[in-house]
Formats: sequence, C-alpha cells, structure tokens
Amino acid sequence: MTTARGRRSVVLAFATLATMMAAHATLESARDALLLRALSPQALLWSYVVIAALTLLTARRTRALPPLPVLLLGGAAASTAFWVFMPAILPAGALLFYVFTALYASVVVPRFWLQLAETFSVGEAKRVYPWIGVGGLLGATVGSGLAASLLLELRPRFLLLLGAGLYAIAAVIARITPGEVAARPSLVVTPLRSAKEPRQYLRLLVIAAVLASATFTVVDYLFKSTVAATVPKAELASSFARAYTVMNLMALVFQVVVAPFILRRAGTHVAAMLLPVLLLATTGGFAFLGAPAFAVLAKTADGSLRNSLHRVTSELFYFPIPDRTRARWKSVADAIGQRGGQAAGALAVLAIVAIGGGPRVIGGFALVLALGWSVFTLALREPYVDLFKDSLRRGAVPTTVPVLASDTLQTLLEAFSSRDDDVVCAAIDLLADTGNTRLLPSVLVHHPSPVVALRALDALVQADRSDLPVVVAGLAAHPDAAVRAAALRARMRNEPDVDDLARGLDDPDVDVRATALVALAQQPARAAEAVAKMNALLREGDDGARLALARALPARPFPGLTTVLTTMLAMPALPLRRQVLRAMARNADPAYLPILLPLLGDRRILAEARTAVVAATRGDETIVEGWLADTALPRPVRRHIPRTLSAFGTDRAASALVAQLAREEDDAVAFKILRGLGRMRANRPSIPVDGPLLLRLATKEIDRAAELLAFRVALDGAKTELLAILLGDLEQRSLERAFRLVGIVRPQQGLEDVWRGFQSSSASARDAALEVVDALPLPVRSRLHALLQSKPPRERLRDARASMLDEREAFAAMLRDRSLAVRELARESTDG
Repeated sequence: MTTARGRRSVVLAFATLATMMAAHATLESARDALLLRALSPQALLWSYVVIAALTLLTARRTRALPPLPVLLLGGAAASTAFWVFMPAILPAGALLFYVFTALYASVVVPRFWLQLAETFSVGEAKRVYPWIGVGGLLGATVGSGLAASLLLELRPRFLLLLGAGLYAIAAVIARITPGEVAARPSLVVTPLRSAKEPRQYLRLLVIAAVLASATFTVVDYLFKSTVAATVPKAELASSFARAYTVMNLMALVFQVVVAPFILRRAGTHVAAMLLPVLLLATTGGFAFLGAPAFAVLAKTADGSLRNSLHRVTSELFYFPIPDRTRARWKSVADAIGQRGGQAAGALAVLAIVAIGGGPRVIGGFALVLALGWSVFTLALREPYVDLFKDSLRRGAVPTTVPVLASDTLQTLLEAFSSRDDDVVCAAIDLLADTGNTRLLPSVLVHHPSPVVALRALDALVQADRSDLPVVVAGLAAHPDAAVRAAALRARMRNEPDVDDLARGLDDPDVDVRATALVALAQQPARAAEAVAKMNALLREGDDGARLALARALPARPFPGLTTVLTTMLAMPALPLRRQVLRAMARNADPAYLPILLPLLGDRRILAEARTAVVAATRGDETIVEGWLADTALPRPVRRHIPRTLSAFGTDRAASALVAQLAREEDDAVAFKILRGLGRMRANRPSIPVDGPLLLRLATKEIDRAAELLAFRVALDGAKTELLAILLGDLEQRSLERAFRLVGIVRPQQGLEDVWRGFQSSSASARDAALEVVDALPLPVRSRLHALLQSKPPRERLRDARASMLDEREAFAAMLRDRSLAVRELARESTDG
C-alpha cells in the first residue's frame, strides 16, 4: 500500500464512496419526508417487508449485475425519472421511491465493499478501511447538510435531482479507479475440525446479521414514528435532514478519532460489540421508562456507528473465508442478513401493533433483538480465530480405520499374493494398524522376500499371537540371517530350547550369535558362561559384533548385565552407545542414573539418554526435579534437564518446572523450561499450572521487548549497526518467550502456529497471526499486538505505550543491562 498506484487507488475509492453516500443521504432525507407526508408511519413497516422480499429475490442474481460505474449511472437515471414523474404518481410513488432507494443501496454499497475485499489483506483492510469509510461518512454528512440547507428554499422533490447528479459524479470517479490496489496472495483456509465448520461460521455470520438488521429496523421505526408524532408534517423533511446531518457528523468524528483506536487497541470483536451494547442500553431505557429521548439516543448510536465501526467490523468478519467462498456467499448473506432481518423486524412490529402493543412493547422487542445480536457476535469469536489459525497450520492429522469393510478385506487378501514387496508390506501394516493382526496369514513369515518375512514376523510378535511358537519353529534354518535372528528373539519370549541356542551360537551371522548369547545369559545355569563370552567379545570383537550384542540385549535383566552395558557405553562408537542406551531404557534400572546424567550434555545421544533417564527413574520425577534445582551441574547438562522432566507428563513435573522458571537466571535453561511446559500442556491441557505467575512473567518479557525496541529507536545511527542487530535479535527472543508463556496458560489457542505465522514472509500469514493475538482475552494482548505489528520501530514503540529514550539515556541503560553482550557492545560503541 505504499506504492503511488496504491495511494491513488485508495484516494479514488475514498472519493467514490464519499460521492455515493452523499447521493444516498440526499435521497434519504427526501424519501422519509415524502413517505411520511403521504402515508402513515405503518407504511414504513410495509415498505421494509417489500424491500426484503425484493432483495431476497434478486440476491442470487447480484453476480450478473453490471460493473459499479454502470450501476451508479443506473441510479442517476432512476432518480431523475422519479424527479420527473413524482407529482403524477403520489402517494403510491412515495412508497415506490422509498423501496427503490433502499433496494438500490443494498446492491451498490455491498458491491463497492466486495470489490475492495478482493484487493486487500486483512492487515491492509484494518489500516485503510477506516479511512475509506471516512469518505462514506464525510459524503453522508455533506449530503445531509446540503439537503437541510436546500430544504429551506426548495421542496423535497428537488433533492431527487441533486441525488441523481451526485450518483453520476460517483460513476465517473469509479470509472477511472484502477481495478486493483495491489496484488496480494489469497489467504487459503482449509477446513477446521470437519468440513462443516466453515459453513457453521457463515451461519453464525448470517444469524448475527439478521438480528442486527432487525434491531436497526425496530430502532428506525421507533425514531421515525416518534418524530412523526411530535413534528409538523411540513417540517419533517428539514427535521430529518438536520438529524441525519448530526448523526453523520458524529459518525465521521467517531470514524476518524475513535474507530482506529478501538480497532488497534481492542481488536475486531470488542469493536463489533460496541454498537449492540449501546442499542441494548438505549432500547432498554425506552422499554422501561418510555422516554422519547431514548429512541433518539438509540437512533443516534445507530446512525453514528452503523456505517462506521459496524460496517468495518462486518467486512473484517469475512476475511478469514477463502476468496471464492467469500464472493459466493457474501451477496446472499448480505441479502438474507440485512433484508431478511429487516422483514422479520417489520413483520414483528406489525404484529405487535395489531395486538395493541404500544411503543414501549416495541422497545422491549428491540431490547431482546439487541441481546441476541450481542450473544451471536460473541459466538463468532472462536471460529473467527480458528479460521485464521487454520491458515497458519501445517500438516495433517492421520486417521485410522478400526473396522475393515468386506471389500477392503478382500483387497488386502489379494495384496498378500502380490509380487511387489511394498504392496504386501503395506497390507501387513494396515492390518496391524487397524488391530486386525488376527487376520494376518502366518505363512507370510516364510515369504520368499526377507523384507516381507521380517515385517510379518514383527507384526505377529507385537500381536503376541498364540500360534507364534509353531510359526517360528521352522525358521531356524532360514537362508536370511536377519530372519533367523528375529525368529530366535521370538522364541526367547517363551522358554528357549537349549539345542536352538547351541545352534545359534555356531551360526555364521553375528546377529544370530549375539541373540543366542543373550538368550543363554538368561538361563540361570549358563549365565556366568554367557557373560564371560560377552566380555570377551567386547574386548576382542569388532564394532559390528559389539553393535549386534547391543541390539540383542533384552528387556529382562540377567546377572552381569549392568557391567556389560556400562562397558559398552564407555566405548566411542556412537551407533553402539545409542543402542546401549536403548537397552538401558528397556531394562529401567535406577542404578544407571549416575551414568546417564552426564550424557544429557551430549547432543549426539541426547534423545536416547533422555528416554533412558525417564525409564531408569521408574516414574519417580523427584530425582530429575533435584537435578533441575542443582545450579552446580555443568551448563550443557542443565540445559536439557527441563525437557527431560517434562517427559514425565505429570502434575508434579509441571509444578516443578513453573517454580524453577520463576527463579531461573540462565536464559537458555529458562527457554528449555518453556519448551518443556509447552509440550506438556499441548499434550495434556488439563495439567494445572500457575496461570497468574506465568502471565506476570509474560508481561516482564513484553516489557523487556519494549525496552530493547526503545534502545534500537534511540540508537538510530550508523556506528551501532552490530548493536542494533543484537538488540533486534534479543527483542524477538523476548517476544517468543512471551508467546510461549501465554501459550502455556492457554494451550487451546495453538500459539505455536501463530508464532510461526509472525516469522513468515507472507503478509497474509502475519495478518492472520495478528488476528489471533487480537482475540486473546488477556491483559498482555494490547502491548503484545502493538509490538508484533509490521510497522516502523518508532510507531510500534508508541503503540505499545513504552517510554522513548534519547541516545544518552539509551547508552546509560545499556551499560547497566543484564545482557553481557549488550553491555560489551554498548561500551565499545561509546569508546569508539
């Protein structure tokens, strides 16, 4: 939006809307006076019903309408025709003109905004929509004021000619406006938890729009009927013109001064709630007290906010929807919402009047409508945010098929006879994954392909099939060594045959010999002999033989196993050490813990060491909790203790991590605590944490980010480039930590995906992420939102309400900063 073409297009859009709304405001003053002069106030209600019916009939044909300039010329021509023929067609002509103006506005104004929605991202829309909307309000104010002035000398009919001229001018401006403001990528939103949920969001939008329109209709009737009852007919036109001028002027001031602040500080949903809450209060006052002033206040709130803040937020609610879906739904949704609600409200008021209900009863009905509108607007919050989250999300959730249909089973059985090993293995995996291993033909362990035989044997062992001993009995002489070793391990699950073990010890393959040796060690009478052979293999054998022995070590201990494991763990070969750690995890002996603790500092074997530690504690997380509090441990080891403690997934582990986070002075350890807590709460959100404490820590991180930003703004000089880079990096780290802290408190918000959105180069992704932050019901939301925006640093600092520093103050603060790197670079800069 910084290009000359973009600025020109925004200016032209501003001018188009201003002229359109000036024309509409001029005609609105004339139509109300003409109708109420010629007919009773109840004619307003019937006109609403007719307008709604015609709008609904034409809603699906709006995509076939001509372009905006042609539509505006059509409005000019129609208004001119009414000016010519109005004296001859009164009083019915007044009703016909009222219907025409409303129906025309329901087509041309949404067409204008829909054209803009195809041009802007949600972030751009938040910045420019309020200002383009100012054009509409400025035009409406000028149009109403012009009408009020002219009505001092002219009859209302002559306003039709003025409106026609303004529509013609708007058509010329719209004609020279470029078709696009800027190219932008489409925000692709995939379905949420099911394919129905986007439609559910759209249904909520329509229901909220119906209730809003019905509320506006009843408020409009209360206002106009009150004016008609208290103002002479000859003064109706000028009274309405003056009233609309005041309302449009208030709306203009609100749009320029208040609306941008509310959208920036409070977010879309708080802004959307303002008008229904105001109408809830004013209609409630009218219903309970019956004072006409409340009807005037209700209409003032309506007139001030409907075409300013309400219009902007209504358009923003459509931004999470994919472009094609938005274009298909919006015209129909607008018609059903706006005119359907208008018809429903009008018919309800007609029914109330028919049964003898007075103005206060109608005010009570408006109160109920405003309450329902508020409720459904609140209900939009979660799906609106979810749609933006879904646009940030990557990957898919795998699904399983627990029950196999008959045709699927037949296909699987046919797959077992395939010559393609991949096809057969896929069929085996599907049976195993769906819990149908009982259907797996055991003859597959004798398949000519060793790959298939091993896959089938593994599936049968995992399922603990009762026929397993019989199935593997004939595999001792299998030509493939891997199959022989796997068969021997399967036989070890039961009482192994000594003759089988003896044959295995003489096998030419090292894996088979190692498997037999381990099985022999588990026989009490032969254990000492087997361990002695193992130690000899470790001393004299090569790495391949040692690795084979490590792979063969079982989950069941035997005398001397600890000595064998610790000996192998001291050897340098990484594959061997990893395999030994896996064996230690299978054995889960607390005696391993002193050996395992230093290994947490070795990144090469960290994953296996962590798993072994958790297994060796046998569920006693207090051991690792003690390590976490021990600041004397080497830093490389301490850094990986938090994630190890989080692997327990218990309430106590979470409590210990939160307590340590509050007092941890090492930033690296603190960050690991955040990651561990985040993983725990994502896996099990019910784990209790101290939410207020974590939010206080998040506030500190946000304050830290603002402080670092203030340093950068103050040091806007050429000699501090390296320092500025460091400050920017530290600022991002603080924001990420704040995000993680909030994500721990509210794991359901999916803030990990949101943070990735802020790191994206896509403007649409960053805007979507900002919308999610905008909806966080937390005290940290406003400042976090300000610091994350794609604005110049000085503007972000101002929006975050942080203190500005001059260069001298910034250097003085950095020389005292807690970061050693910041202190050193600041000192170098001052010395230079």
